[in-house]
Amino acid sequence: QIVTYTNVTGETITTLPFRLYANSLTATPPPMVIDSVKVNGKVAAVELSVDNSVATVDLGRQLAPGETIELQMAFTLALPVERLLVLAVINCGARLLESGTCLRPSDLDLAMVLGAGWPNWRGGPMAEADAIGPLVLRHELREAADLDPDLWSPEPMFDELIRRGWRFEDLNTG
Repeated sequence: QIVTYTNVTGETITTLPFRLYANSLTATPPPMVIDSVKVNGKVAAVELSVDNSVATVDLGRQLAPGETIELQMAFTLALPVERLLVLAVINCGARLLESGTCLRPSDLDLAMVLGAGWPNWRGGPMAEADAIGPLVLRHELREAADLDPDLWSPEPMFDELIRRGWRFEDLNTG
């Protein structure tokens, strides 16, 4: 993500605050780091402080009219992107099972293997969830929920699986 500010009004500016939210609609911002700061397209040595998700850039001089400052920011992720994708699919599968839209975890596995190209040697997302375990899944989903709570907040089904000592495979019978 790149944030740019151009001094078009000619105002006297020596410090600039930048809000480090990836999306203003998210309640909690994802963790981000500043990769670089450029003034007029050149990397600049500036004083940078971050407090309460606001990065303040101190230029050490005035920003003249027409000059541009650019912050290059990057997300920091606790989990690899591949794992985040698997977690999202598993969590959505749990949501479908909880809502009654899907009857059995094996139905989801079959649909993903035959219809979405999920590798058959992995058995489908719910079989993969069983290999990971509900306790680990819930923990990793809670970590990822900071990025997008709607997608990665663990479904209540994980609490029930943990409480009963079950896996998704145990939901296929009955």
